[in-house]
Amino acid sequence: YINEAMVTVADIEADNGVVHVIDAVLLPPSTSGIGTITEEKFNLSVYPNPANDYIEISLDNVNATELKVEIINTSGLSVSNNIPLNSASLTLELDSFLPGIYFVRISGNNTIETKRFVIAR
Repeated sequence: YINEAMVTVADIEADNGVVHVIDAVLLPPSTSGIGTITEEKFNLSVYPNPANDYIEISLDNVNATELKVEIINTSGLSVSNNIPLNSASLTLELDSFLPGIYFVRISGNNTIETKRFVIAR
């Protein structure tokens, strides 16, 4: 056994080591403290989607302060960060963005939520 998972096949030789097949999925232990992602969600909405000139970023659950708004491309690179969010909604002009797929990431108070949007011109 590995934790509570039973080993069904043991000692399978691989190029980089030995594999054991188990009958369950192992998950890392949950942690608490700095960097923990909680279940509280901002209920993030991004519209229109697809967008042309602007997007509206809207949050239903805004009890958090010091929220960070970031736009990320499909390569995972931040193309716009530290966008101020002073209320439950924000209009972001897209003039400087190329057409394509992007993600809005809202983070704060140990919570992160991400939504995908498309710029189609």
